[in-house]
Amino acid sequence: MQGNDDTPVRLAIIGAGGAVSAIHGPALQQLPGLFTVTAICSRNLDRAQSVAAIAGAPIASTDVDAVLARDDVDAVLIAVPIHLSAQLIRRPSTVLVGSRPTPTAPGAL
Repeated sequence: MQGNDDTPVRLAIIGAGGAVSAIHGPALQQLPGLFTVTAICSRNLDRAQSVAAIAGAPIASTDVDAVLARDDVDAVLIAVPIHLSAQLIRRPSTVLVGSRPTPTAPGAL
């Protein structure tokens, strides 16, 4: 994983909705040099492309598995509705979750 020296952590963002535009994107901009957004993934390719252009990410995709398998992804920010978070968190990656992973504690196990 990058980020151990002065190299930015290469971040993929799963989700391209309002939370990414209003919360996560501005927060990442406040941390210059710590993160580089390498990919945006969304169910809607047009939205993924739009957010990727704003974030400077070279990859916009609708394929979560392909994004998670990329060699240029060190960590994943999951910014999807709560009911979709748990299934993504269970995949092998370093994960940053934008909200609680499930509506109930037992659902997170």
